[in-house]
Amino acid sequence: MKQIIKLLLATILLLLISGCSTTKVYNVNQDIQTQLSDADVKNIIINSAKSLRWQTQEMGAGEIKATLNVRRHQAVVSIRYDRSSYSIGYISSRNLKYSAGKIHKAYNKWVHELQQKINSSLSSATPNFKVNQPSKNGAQITNPAISPSYQDIEAEPVEVEEVSEEVIFI
Repeated sequence: MKQIIKLLLATILLLLISGCSTTKVYNVNQDIQTQLSDADVKNIIINSAKSLRWQTQEMGAGEIKATLNVRRHQAVVSIRYDRSSYSIGYISSRNLKYSAGKIHKAYNKWVHELQQKINSSLSSATPNFKVNQPSKNGAQITNPAISPSYQDIEAEPVEVEEVSEEVIFI
């Protein structure tokens, strides 16, 4: 009986630990080709963020601070933009276990969803919208399909699996 209880407790502990894993902070550096003005890009970013429950605040020309509150958790990012690119960078968080460049995987999911929404909105607003992704040798690969470019990866872009909607308990 004691062995069964120990095994059960060990299993529960393992599930708790694996469910709360952290990963490297996902930052976005996205080159884009669009005919839109800086102001149009700004409005698309703000509307995209708001549609995903991010609160936005203009910080000056070319920069927006976006904050997402989910239950007791908070993520704050800086979105820098112009008509040829935008970036999403980590500023701060609360209850997302940020430490030494690592954070709870929910943060990365939220930033990735924001990136996808911005790209989708830019695509809808621009007939010939293209996303540029860096290759191994630094040349740009123009890819009309919308997919993320990862800041710290020097390999060819890889296809990203769709993130399913799930409730995350932290």
